[in-house]
Amino acid sequence: MRRLFFAALFLGACAPTAPTVTIEISSGHEADAFSRAPAVTQLTLRALDSQGNAIAETVASLGGALSLGEFSIEQFLRLEVEGRDSTNALRVRGSSMALSLGDLGADRLPVFAQRIGEFARPPSALVEGHIGGVAVNVAERFLMLSGGTAAEASRADYYDLLALAPAAGGVLPRVAETLVALGTGSALLVIGKPSDDPTGAVGASWVDFEAGAVEDATLPSGLDSFARVAGGAVVRGPAGESYVVGGTRISAASEYVLIVRKDRTLTTVRLTVPRLGAAAAWVENAGLVVAGGSAIAPGVELLGSGMTQFFPRSFPADPVVGAAAIASGSPGELLLLGGMMNAAPAATRSVSVACSASCFANELAPSGLAASLTACTGYTAAPGVFLAICEDSATKETLVRRVTLAPHAVEDVPLREPRRHATGLPTPLGTLAILG
Repeated sequence: MRRLFFAALFLGACAPTAPTVTIEISSGHEADAFSRAPAVTQLTLRALDSQGNAIAETVASLGGALSLGEFSIEQFLRLEVEGRDSTNALRVRGSSMALSLGDLGADRLPVFAQRIGEFARPPSALVEGHIGGVAVNVAERFLMLSGGTAAEASRADYYDLLALAPAAGGVLPRVAETLVALGTGSALLVIGKPSDDPTGAVGASWVDFEAGAVEDATLPSGLDSFARVAGGAVVRGPAGESYVVGGTRISAASEYVLIVRKDRTLTTVRLTVPRLGAAAAWVENAGLVVAGGSAIAPGVELLGSGMTQFFPRSFPADPVVGAAAIASGSPGELLLLGGMMNAAPAATRSVSVACSASCFANELAPSGLAASLTACTGYTAAPGVFLAICEDSATKETLVRRVTLAPHAVEDVPLREPRRHATGLPTPLGTLAILG
């Protein structure tokens, strides 16, 4: 049974009695989040404005009364909750969506709080599991999961981060293999086979949730089929553009990269060679970097910002399949986690994309993540700390590793429930969700 704590804020609306909004602090499915040793003894609840500045704060012992006072219904804010133990160490943290109080439309505002450094299950659950599905943020509020293996693969299932509950689903025009969100995510590019013809050709459709419109996307010059990039990883660029890198998928080699811009313009560039299971990430002041996935081509190639073709860097060929690529935070450095090289776990490595001659990857740990892991995706947890979400190459179980650079360390981050072919997705709350 989930643990609930309640607080209140009052909405001033030029009325004799201001309405009250109850803030429900929930631990979701983790009933012991507050009580497990070291137990939380004190809760802090604060309201932040649109700039992230604290405008109100209340502190109470666990079970005590919390109230943030009175606010205008036009106030735009976000709520944060922290739980500390008897030594004042932070143990639990959570955040609400940012919103204007007048748009809440309810007298209840839930906030999900969880133990820091751990995975936890928020209240309720998605209707459909979508093993091997693809996920995207919609309208900066909903987590959407679709595609994969499901009773109805073209169904889109949503989790509402404001209500902390599943939202009404629907059917996409295609069984999604790749999803690309535009801008704030009110429109999507869906790449896959038609939902009404699973044997049909792979294509792409624009779905505009705000306008309620669906239309087929036109192939850009240089791309003869959207199947060349379907299933490829999506890398976001600094101007809001997205790169669908076909060479990252482990199902079929590809040299094609589809560029999706916010104005719905589609263009294509090509890698120097087809790659299989390559790693890709955007590196600040460098561009889109693609590494590995080929035993014959240079190990790293780069598409600079504003450039129209990839340029190989002087690294030895890198046949690693299924590694994750993450910008390390050091200028021009890319971290490569997980993956397989010739049926053995690949080393954890870093590469400097600015290197132009006689370049070599720096091995941080020859044994890598100490397991046969592939289909990895990587995320930054904190400066110098990274998460790799991978699949066991034999069982296809989803496993998560936390990697620290200095000193180098790798540790398992257990999931609350065993999963296969699950999908990672950073959320608008600054957390990392695993869906499916």
